[in-house]
Amino acid sequence: MNVYRDGVWVGTTSRTGELRVPVSSNEKHVFLFVKGGIKPYREEVAAAEAGGQKTIILPTSCRV
Repeated sequence: MNVYRDGVWVGTTSRTGELRVPVSSNEKHVFLFVKGGIKPYREEVAAAEAGGQKTIILPTSCRV
């Protein structure tokens, strides 16, 4: 799955669905998760709330 942060491609998830993306503290970032055949999923994350790590689970309606 391709991942974009604030409109810029930041990488592809691993086979286990993981990806590490650096973010600036005290800023909000918009992440877009895109994979062929699945509706793109958008989530806004505040770096302070992430606490160094954030797990995002796609809604069932986004999965194949």
